[in-house]
Amino acid sequence: MTRAQLYQGLALIFTIPLAVSLSVFIDVQGANPQQTTAFPGKKRRVTFDPPPDQAAPKVTIGGGRRDNDKCPQDRKTASQTLDRKTTEQPLTLLVPTSSKLGLTVSPHPTFLAYVPQSSASSVVFTLENQQGEGIYKTKQGLKGTPGIVSFKLPTTARPLAINQDYKWVVSMVCQPAGPRDPFAEGVVRRVQPNPALASQLNKAQPIDRVALYAKAGIWQEAAADLASLRQSQPQNAELTTVWKDLLQSAGLDAVSSAPIKN
Repeated sequence: MTRAQLYQGLALIFTIPLAVSLSVFIDVQGANPQQTTAFPGKKRRVTFDPPPDQAAPKVTIGGGRRDNDKCPQDRKTASQTLDRKTTEQPLTLLVPTSSKLGLTVSPHPTFLAYVPQSSASSVVFTLENQQGEGIYKTKQGLKGTPGIVSFKLPTTARPLAINQDYKWVVSMVCQPAGPRDPFAEGVVRRVQPNPALASQLNKAQPIDRVALYAKAGIWQEAAADLASLRQSQPQNAELTTVWKDLLQSAGLDAVSSAPIKN
């Protein structure tokens, strides 16, 4: 073997690993962040976009009982659990504050409500159709307040009809219970997602589905799915930030720091 041939062989030996290393580096740098299940390096921001083409609710709701938003025995009790801004909030439904209307694509959606510091023993969730007929009611014990509680419409209940409005009411059961127990009201409307959105939702990772729902104005699934993700990953700081961003964009910043109870 000549000296020239020896040099050519050595050059080939060192060139091949370098080429492989460069190829791997380029593949990683060019990876599509949408293909990953974790958050990308850039901070994600999820905000709610109110749907522009929705009609006003067909059911009448009030603002709740703001002049009596606590049980009688709690009105002079100061909470030490959370910051003052949060604990002073009354019973609050997690719906966009501008309309009190939450869209859903599910026949059996999940509803969320913030319950302030209270000695109330339980809360009652009621769902009514446009004619004012009660179609579902359940009572849920409180395991500690303040906090956000959820109510899942079970599959055994009558499914929500598409393009129909339903009133949902959450009331606190004080001890003793009385006619002036605090309550709050909201409206839910089931809509049919367009084929493009449905296709995207079927392929998306859980956090990406939340972003898709929020962008499309589908509030119920955006909030409920994100709350579920937060419960499954309580130490995930990114999810906490996304949760606060979502609630703030819907006018619910005052309760965005409250713990999720169920």
